[in-house]
Amino acid sequence: MNDIRDINQIELLSGLPEMNPDCVLIVNLDCRILYSNPGTNCYLTNIFPEINNAQVKSILPTDINIILLDMENNEIINKNFDYKISDTFLKCKIVKSAEKNLYHIYINSITQAKNISNYDPVTQLPNVIYLNEIVSDEIYRCKILGSNLSLVILNIINYKNLSYALGYQFGERLLQSISEKLKSVFNKGEIIAKYSDNNYAIVLPQVSLRAASVKAGTIIELFDSPFIISDLRIEIDVCIGIADFPKHGADAHSILQCADVAMNKAHKTNSLIESYDKHFFEETTKKIKLATELHRALATDELSVVYQPKVDIKSNLVIGVEALMRWMHPQEGYISPDVFIEVAEQSRLIKEITIWVLNRSLKDYSQLDKVSPNIKLSVNITVRDLTSESFPEIVAGLLAAWKVPASVLILEITENALISDTEQVLSVMSRLSNIGVHLSIDDFGTGYSSLNYLRQLNVNELKIDKSFVMDMLEDENDQIIVRAVTSLAHDLNLIVTAEGVESEEILLELKKYQCDIAQGYHLSKPLGLSYVIEWIRNYR
Repeated sequence: MNDIRDINQIELLSGLPEMNPDCVLIVNLDCRILYSNPGTNCYLTNIFPEINNAQVKSILPTDINIILLDMENNEIINKNFDYKISDTFLKCKIVKSAEKNLYHIYINSITQAKNISNYDPVTQLPNVIYLNEIVSDEIYRCKILGSNLSLVILNIINYKNLSYALGYQFGERLLQSISEKLKSVFNKGEIIAKYSDNNYAIVLPQVSLRAASVKAGTIIELFDSPFIISDLRIEIDVCIGIADFPKHGADAHSILQCADVAMNKAHKTNSLIESYDKHFFEETTKKIKLATELHRALATDELSVVYQPKVDIKSNLVIGVEALMRWMHPQEGYISPDVFIEVAEQSRLIKEITIWVLNRSLKDYSQLDKVSPNIKLSVNITVRDLTSESFPEIVAGLLAAWKVPASVLILEITENALISDTEQVLSVMSRLSNIGVHLSIDDFGTGYSSLNYLRQLNVNELKIDKSFVMDMLEDENDQIIVRAVTSLAHDLNLIVTAEGVESEEILLELKKYQCDIAQGYHLSKPLGLSYVIEWIRNYR
């Protein structure tokens, strides 16, 4: 072990390695250990008691030969990296000697620091910081070996809703159970990490994209059976995104980004597994650009508000208007609200947009009120607004600023917003009701909210989604749904508005069902302020 006959005494740095408490080795290009300092023996005893002095080579990285060859071929003078043996983290520094084909290797333990900074405290899996290091190291090895690497991101779709409903401690136990189940299907060398609150990352070195897809199928099967947490049977919904090195990127950041984009695509399209496609990235890039331009548009005259009339079916009087946002892009032209509202929700611009529409429509209200006194003004809000503590105060402030009575404002909430952070949503809705604002459940029948919510919510109106109204004359099931919702709403003393009224025949049918309010293109398309005022004046 201490054969140093071929090593110049200068190489031993005048005896300094002899005083180093960590492990100091000198090896040749074939990785034969020519020298180990006394500290190595103590190091093995303290850190690796199961390894004796004759097995010093076993504490070197498994691919040390590849690393040394790479340094030799590429004339690399020194290299620093971390690695792991069993449960011990080690920091390694390799310095090329002035003597040909000789290398000084310095090793010390960093386990305690690594455990604190690199591991998720709940699951004890590598966290996203350490994940980036792992992927970078594996890509480095792949480049040397000429092999590939697959990266899988697993999304626990309903984790946040479960955690909100059952508490964070339940959520932590669920994550621990998921982590243990995941560990059961992975081979040596395959690494599971905690990527974010409800996402896991799985690193598959030297695994092809095709093989990774098969592995992803195995992961999906783990969730076919419910998880038992605190005597509750919990069904878990998941989806997976996969990316490949070198096909989809050249570094850890790009591979993680591509897998993340693929996972989001799977989530959005209700797919179980999606492999990355460059068109996904182009789509994401376009949305990021659109979000930037939307932010700019809020400060310019590109955005506008139009109003669609709402008519009382029984009296045939105009009783309200719905404020709808429009965007005329200077280069792209008209951009559909379906496109930019989705972008706004994803980029957190939606709160600014809600406030912008509220401010603009309340400013316009005085002109609407002149042509139709006490006309109702409906404005759409989102789940982000309903989870904002300050939203009721913002609404009250805008009403006061434009001297509009709260009783004429109707805030329309999509049904699916009601399943997010229910306690907070109910609290904000209650405070909005307390200031006198009316609340409406929009697109009723298309979401997943329980009818029990109708007993808890301070709502005044149900809006039947146009998908049930437009074809109701041809579809008997749609007729049944419209009749049932109307009857249910009336039993709960709620007003019923039908969207998507596209013909006189539909209007007459709704009248038979005693539906209260009609809205749709048969009556009027959405109009700018001056046009809707003129339309109201001339109606009937």
